[in-house]
Amino acid sequence: MVTWPSRIYAGALYLSEVSVRAGYHAFSMSNSWRDSYAKAMKEDLFFRDESFSPDNDHVYYSDNVNASAGSAGGGYPVITLEYMMGIKPESVPLLDSIETLQGFRGIRAGVSLSWYPVTDSVKHVYHGSIIYHNSEAIAPEPADIAYTGTIALREELFILAPSMSLAWFHENGVALGSWKMKLVPFAGLEAGMAIVSGSRKITMTSDLLHLASTGQDRRVSATIQESFFNGVSLRTGLFAGGRLDLGGGRSVELRAGWIRQETPVTMNRSGSWSETIDGATYTRRVHDESRSAVFSQTGFLATIGYSQRLR
Repeated sequence: MVTWPSRIYAGALYLSEVSVRAGYHAFSMSNSWRDSYAKAMKEDLFFRDESFSPDNDHVYYSDNVNASAGSAGGGYPVITLEYMMGIKPESVPLLDSIETLQGFRGIRAGVSLSWYPVTDSVKHVYHGSIIYHNSEAIAPEPADIAYTGTIALREELFILAPSMSLAWFHENGVALGSWKMKLVPFAGLEAGMAIVSGSRKITMTSDLLHLASTGQDRRVSATIQESFFNGVSLRTGLFAGGRLDLGGGRSVELRAGWIRQETPVTMNRSGSWSETIDGATYTRRVHDESRSAVFSQTGFLATIGYSQRLR
């Protein structure tokens, strides 16, 4: 027995196709994401928390390094797989009563899954002098100790984005003269969700420092790990582009769009800062074991793709 949804589905489509696209998603690091990096460096590397003041009870700290995550720009390559259907309005409930849509061809609906395959990035934030001040130093130990070191950030993320889309296609296309091909413009919107998991790591290393005044060999290092799992957010966007119809149900396309996506995450934090003096090591754990931030992928997306018509 064939049910009425099956009959509607069979009669409501004038085409179906699959496509694969690859491109680049450019976006800016959110203030929350960038500020959380700065907060981690200030508190866990330089011991300057929100109550910091040299006149308070802070004995050992650094204030010569600008705790910044650097450039706010960013982006990742993206791969998208999509199934799209051309809809006959006269065969769809509610749309079948709109006279101007009778016989219209050009409305397409799709479902897609986007994956970001390369999200491992390393950024050197700082290289130079890292000076720690000890307000209770006793001679011959100096009050200021200047290490030469490097601070780096590393992100490793796993991002999936299932979405639905609704678009208009100029099905008749625009003839391209003697090429015997046609250009099919299109535009639409999409809505779905983003699922983000991953980790961030802040590392600090220094060269071995020999203090002539005390004869000590000293070194500082730190590793701060922040991880989160399955942050979920709404993902919406607009897109437009053009397809080059190659015949036989095959086409290639160029597409550009804008995506809005702001994903709140709660990060579990671990790690420590260490100072080694003549083989003896002093360690401080992270300031907070949990912290929240917003990972943003709001920005522009450009892809090139190939489509194959199924019916």
